[in-house]
Amino acid sequence: MSHNRDTGAVIQIARSGSVKDAMERYGVRRAKLYEMIKECPTIAKRLGGITLIDYAEVDRYIDSLPTIAEAPCRQKKNLVNLPNGRVSKVVAKARARKAEAAQG
Repeated sequence: MSHNRDTGAVIQIARSGSVKDAMERYGVRRAKLYEMIKECPTIAKRLGGITLIDYAEVDRYIDSLPTIAEAPCRQKKNLVNLPNGRVSKVVAKARARKAEAAQG
């Protein structure tokens, strides 16, 4: 809990929240949140029939994830601009479908 000197208001920082609160806080879908819980079960706590998400545990989990340099993206095949000015096959097919739809 912290005190804001400008307004005199007390700001309370949540320690945990519902699944919906965690989805909004971290910008993930429900499926991704449950995937995180499966990988790191300490993220979720039960209080009666309510599932609470421990934000400190989620933050620790996120901090333990590899960086981009350590785990490069596997979706290089979907890049629009490949070396030498080429376009990937996936993008070329999507552009062709879009052009056909515009003409037909």
